Amino acid sequence: MGLTSIYEFLRDVRGMDEPASLAAKLAEASDPNSVITEMALSARSEICEKSMDMFVSAYGAEAGNLALKVLSVGGLYVGGGIARASSKSSRTAPS
Repeated sequence: MGLTSIYEFLRDVRGMDEPASLAAKLAEASDPNSVITEMALSARSEICEKSMDMFVSAYGAEAGNLALKVLSVGGLYVGGGIARASSKSSRTAPS
């Protein structure tokens, strides 16, 4: 499950609106995930924001599952580009 897959689900199955300008940006982009993330973090697209919220929720849940699976008593370090972008989104996402 990736960010683009969540975006496509919201667009195709849930029928969320995809503005023509966003569709053009996604078609031109070599990495649609970066476009979706940029649009979500700048609050310029409802579908991108919802996609990012769902992704961050699943990402956090899986991090929690991993901590339980390995009996992590000292915590869990999550790093990388996805974690950095997700942390920006999770600060503004409703709890």
